[in-house]
Amino acid sequence: LGLAAPARMSSSGWGVLELVRRDLADPKLPGSFSLVGAQHVVGRVGDVFVIPVQQLSRRHCVIRRDDGATVTLEDTSQNGTWVNDARLAKGVPRRLEDGDEICVHKKEGVRVVCYKFLLLRRANKKSSDGGGGNKLTEVMADTVKRQKEELVKERKKTADAKARAEKAEKQKIEAEYRAADCASSLAKAQMALTAGGAGLLALESDME
Repeated sequence: LGLAAPARMSSSGWGVLELVRRDLADPKLPGSFSLVGAQHVVGRVGDVFVIPVQQLSRRHCVIRRDDGATVTLEDTSQNGTWVNDARLAKGVPRRLEDGDEICVHKKEGVRVVCYKFLLLRRANKKSSDGGGGNKLTEVMADTVKRQKEELVKERKKTADAKARAEKAEKQKIEAEYRAADCASSLAKAQMALTAGGAGLLALESDME
């Protein structure tokens, strides 16, 4: 499965959500979301930041930014929202910091749909000051690099699991062959024992 490249974000926004982990069974997840207004709803359907994963609620969580530039995340879902592996209390806003990882879906405790929250005002300031280069482009490149690394890891895990399954199947077949050989040897021994017993009886009869 190839990772979808993140959408190109406008530098007019104040932040961005960048995809860092995803369920490989659903490769069509948005690569990124631009944060521009004061409130953004993340959910499964509707006029929101849409993440098409069945386990998400229609209005899964809400990102808000107040006049003082404080950014908060509120869980409004049925199945939970996590920030840096800590599950949020439903309905209780939690302050977001630059670089926090937001997960909206976990499968058996493993993070599978996660986005990194990034503030862009620092990047824009560096660019306007002539220092730091185009930080936003660097962020996008780093995200694609991380996604590729995650994909390589997942493919390696899949290949390792397949190799272990094939080895187990081979061992099972070899065990069945050994069991069949043992059964055959036992049958031959029983036949020999029966034949030997019959011969002994015949000998005793002749001696009488």
